[in-house]
Order: sequence, then structure tokens, then C-alpha cells
Amino acid sequence: MTRLTQTASFENEISSIIGAFFRTFGIRAILKRTGVHKTKGVPAVMLFQELFSLVFHHKTLFRHLASSVSGDTGKDTFYRFVNSSIANWMRFTTLLAAKAVNDVIEPLIDEKRVNVFIVDDTPYERTARRR
Repeated sequence: MTRLTQTASFENEISSIIGAFFRTFGIRAILKRTGVHKTKGVPAVMLFQELFSLVFHHKTLFRHLASSVSGDTGKDTFYRFVNSSIANWMRFTTLLAAKAVNDVIEPLIDEKRVNVFIVDDTPYERTARRR
């Protein structure tokens, strides 16, 4: 019985931390700015939060949908949401990264330092040279 209580407590703690992250970084506003929306049914931010939390719950989408936690949300809803042609996911990640850098990292850096932001979009892994 203690194991179930600990698991439920851990799940609630993860959910509250993820909720705080979403509020702190304004995920709802960033989703709206990047064209991520739904016309009916479950709100886009709720779907995104569910998908986002899967990593921290150590679950796949398949396992999540098989459990009773997902409720009325079906597989097709998630797939249509992620594969939407209107959503600009690259812009979403860029805006989220900019918010994180400007709100969290930049205040920690001394004003005398020169700020540099390097983005490496190399699609392949570089191997170290052998001597």
C-alpha cells in the first residue's frame, strides 16, 4: 500500500512541477504565437502538456493511451496535433529557448561579458580524430 501512495505522490509532484514550468515560461502564449491550436476538443496546451510529461513519467504514448489516465483523448488526436501543417514547431523551440536564455541564463551573466549564442544544426555526429 505504501508503494502506491509514494507513486501517486511522485506523479502529483511531477505534474505540479511541469505546470509551474508551463506557467513560468508561458508555454500557452508561445504555442499560440507559433500557430499551435485546436478548433475543438481538448485544448492544445493540455495535449502538449500530456505529451511533455510522458518523458518524466517514463512512458511511451502507447503505454499512456493504454492506461486509463488518457481519458477520452485518442491516438489520432495526438498524431494530428503533432503533425499539424499549421504548427511551426521550429519557431516554438526557438521562442522557448530565447525565453529561457533571456529570463533565466542572462541575469546570471556579468554585464561585462560578451554574449554569444551558438546553434549547431549539424544532422550528423562528428567523430573524434584519431592520431
